[in-house]
Amino acid sequence: TELLGRSLSRINVSFDAWSSRRFTSLLGLTVHFLDDEGKFRTFLLGLPRIEGRHSGENLAERVGEIIHEYGFEGRGGYFVTDNAESNDTCLENLGIELGFQKHLRRPRCGGHIINLVARSILFGTEADAFEEDCQSDKEVQDEIKLWRSKGPIGKLHNIVHWVQRSGQRIEKLHKLQAIENTALR
Repeated sequence: TELLGRSLSRINVSFDAWSSRRFTSLLGLTVHFLDDEGKFRTFLLGLPRIEGRHSGENLAERVGEIIHEYGFEGRGGYFVTDNAESNDTCLENLGIELGFQKHLRRPRCGGHIINLVARSILFGTEADAFEEDCQSDKEVQDEIKLWRSKGPIGKLHNIVHWVQRSGQRIEKLHKLQAIENTALR
């Protein structure tokens, strides 16, 4: 906090949301600036858990909390993120809160752009589907086909499997269960 307070430059921020295989959603926020000796600094400022969806409003709330926690609201510079639409919404909301215009403070992540171009060249317009097919385990696919052939039990299995593949869906299920448990008391 002291180092940020003595910075010679605006404090530039890069961030990205990520979900683990165990469905824990995190927001990595890194700052980049010149310290009081003119030395370029970059470090991870926060890695909070994200509750709920990776919506722009939700991301803006978490990013804003970190910025306020470290007290550089009026000294923010550029905000570098990937090209997700939720990041546009996030920065629109942050711009309103912190008093800047998104289009003047949001350069796109060069690495993400290069990755999108390379994927498009290699895999065409269905890059995500291609990657999912390549990453799917053949045993899992065979198991799903078997369960689907088993009627209602197979359908139930598929629903459970679908819920388990998303931290947000698991979180929502737990909230619904808590509400139902409270109602039963």
